[in-house]
This record gives sequence, C-alpha cells and structure tokens, in this order.
Amino acid sequence: MNGAVIASPEDETSIFYNPGAMGLDENIGFAFSLVTPTYADLKTTNFLGNGKELVDTELGLAPGFLAVRLRPFKNKKWILGIASFRRFKKDIRFTKRAVEKISFNNNDLLRADINFSHSIKEDWYALAIGYSFSKSFSVGFSQYSVWRTERFKSNAIKEIAQSNNPEVINYSWRYNFDYNLSLSNALITKIGLAYKNEHIRLGLTYTSPLYHISQSKVRYALDDQRYSVGTGLSVNANRDGSQLREYRTAQSIGFGIEYAFYNCQIALSTEYFYSVNRFDYFNTSDDAFEGLSEEPNIVSTSVGTQFQRVINAALGFQYIFNRKVTLIGGLRSDFNPNSDLFINDLGQFLSATPDVYHASFGALMKKEKNFISFGIDLGVGVGKNGNQFIDLNNITPENLYTFSGNNNVRNRFYSIGLFFTYDFIFSGIGN
Repeated sequence: MNGAVIASPEDETSIFYNPGAMGLDENIGFAFSLVTPTYADLKTTNFLGNGKELVDTELGLAPGFLAVRLRPFKNKKWILGIASFRRFKKDIRFTKRAVEKISFNNNDLLRADINFSHSIKEDWYALAIGYSFSKSFSVGFSQYSVWRTERFKSNAIKEIAQSNNPEVINYSWRYNFDYNLSLSNALITKIGLAYKNEHIRLGLTYTSPLYHISQSKVRYALDDQRYSVGTGLSVNANRDGSQLREYRTAQSIGFGIEYAFYNCQIALSTEYFYSVNRFDYFNTSDDAFEGLSEEPNIVSTSVGTQFQRVINAALGFQYIFNRKVTLIGGLRSDFNPNSDLFINDLGQFLSATPDVYHASFGALMKKEKNFISFGIDLGVGVGKNGNQFIDLNNITPENLYTFSGNNNVRNRFYSIGLFFTYDFIFSGIGN
C-alpha cells in the first residue's frame, strides 16, 4: 500500500509505521523482505554549466526488512517486536571532462576535470513494545538504534591555458576534498496510538529527532593548490580526524485513517517533518605543518547542512479477490526536504534527488496460515532551481577558485523496483 498504513499496519511492519498498532493485529509472526532488485536513473542538467547533462544509473538491491513479534509475557495484552532494516541508501556519482574557449578572452582555453560523489547508508535496529487496552485501542513505542555512514568526495581541476601555446598555464586550481562520517548507536524514538472498529481505523505517531550519539568519527582531507600569473603557486592542505560536532534529524508527526467496506479497504496517511536549522558536522582549524613552520599555517575546514519542512502523503487500497488472494496498490509522495550542503564556505549545493512520486501494485497471497506478497513499485520525479556546482560556461580569473554558478539545476529521476515479502505466522492472538 506504499506506506499508507499508519492506521493499519497489518503485520510486523507496524514496528516501523505505527508501533501503537502492534497490539491490534490478530497474528503474531516473522516477516522478511530481503531480495528487492531496483533500477534507478538520475539525469541532472546544468550542474556543471548551462546545457550540460550528467546521467547516473544504478542497478542493485533496495533496503531489506527483517522483523519478528512475540508475546513474552503471560498477559497477552503485551506485544514485543524486534526489527532490522536499511532506512536509507544513496549513492550519486558524476564524472566530467570539459575543454572550452574562455568567453571573456578567445585567446585562452579552459580545461576542467570534475569528479563528484556522495554516498549515504543508514541502518535502523528497533526494539518495540505495544499494549492493547482493548480490542479497539492500543499504544506502543519503538526504540531505534541508528547507524549511519556518509562519504563525500569532490575532485576539481580547472586550468586556463594560452590557446596558441596550451602548455603554458596562466591560471590553475587543483582542489581535492573528501570526508568520511560515521555515527553509531544513536537513538530515535517513535510513539504510536491506534484505534479500530468494524469499519474505521485511526493511527497517530510521533517520531523524535535523533539524540544520544554513542560514538562518532569524522575524517577529512583537503588539498587546495592555486596558481596565477604574477602571484605564483599557493598551497593549502591538511588531513585530519575530528569528532562529530553535531548531527540532527527532523522530528515528525504522522496521521492515518482507513475505511473498510464490502471487500475493500481505502487508507490515507500523512506525515509532517519539521525543519532543521543549519548545523555543522564539523568545523575545525588546524596548523597544517603541526607548528614546525616559522609562521602558523592555519587551515579551517567545515561541512554543514540544513533541512526544510516537508509534508508527505500516501493513498492505498486493498481488494479481497477471494479467500486466498488480496489485490493491493498505493500512491505515495517522497518530497525532498531540500537539504543544502555547505562545504568550506566555497559553495552551497542542493540535494541532487528531486521530489519523487511512487505508484505500486501487487498481490497478497495466503498459504495456510502464512502470507506472501509481491509486486512492483514505480517512481518518477522532476526538480528544478538547484545550485550549480560549477558553471563551466562562465569561467574567469576572478571566479576560477570558487564553486559558483546559477540557481538553475534541473533533475529528472525514475526508478523501478520489484518486492517480495514473506510473513510466517506463529499463532493468532486468540490462541
């Protein structure tokens, strides 16, 4: 149902969508979804200059899900759940080489090589507990342990050479910067309420921001070499490790409603994510020569981000075709919070993935007491008004040593994924 289940997650997925619904499900079992082949294609226009296109494609396995619910106590009103799933995965890579005539002086040539990559992986491990006050009302909470790794790499070479003698370089900038960030066993808490009667189901959730990071590590490397005629060569470089200064996520509130009639169910869910003001992963100043030079060579390095508020919604349906087969489908928005990335005050870059809309359809099949679901998910998105990384069409000696450009980046994204989930039922609530 593409996430439209805050009011009625019918299986172990309630640990994630709404732990308050754990106690209203009639079955206790084990669910997993581990093999989900996905193809994604992202085309970015104007990122490296007006009219220039970059295409990034990926074929792999989407995040999996593994969960189990148990009744560990004699009092059957209590339900315990454990889950493990990959909450987020992103891997974007761009490589480009360009040779252009300089617009302000046709006697000069620009040679540029750009290598840009940004990858994120985030895994969540959950322990959840639910309590049913009655057959109609239940509460619960999920405690997540969050493990995140993030890698960023930007290599840029920009040189202005004489067209009649290209071996002579008048201006040159060789900039290499990368950082690796990791945090482990950070905490996020989700609280949920659920209510149901014969035809209506309601759900309400609150998800906290991330807190209490147990361990964190940041490593970065910087090599900034600048050459200009009459000035000569200057080098600014460092490589160091640092503690993660700060890391934030957005808190959110979710609401869901479901209505059942005849052999059909229609569900609507929405979730509001609060904005997050700018913060820095790390912000350090260090002597690149460890105090050995006659004059300190202080290198300042910082990386920060921020998130705008966003509202996502999902609409889903189920149709009981017969006793063993239920048809399912859904529509969902996956709006980008327009997360900006600030790197050493040299540039501000919007997240590369645009707002995406998903449509899914499939079937749920009952085999004895167990359930098997399978289907397909299609995603498509278009975004605009992102900041250019570099405008290779407008290079001058004044802006050569910066990441700068127009606010006209456009993105087109589509994906297709196949999913398969198996839900093995241990017992019914009444057993």
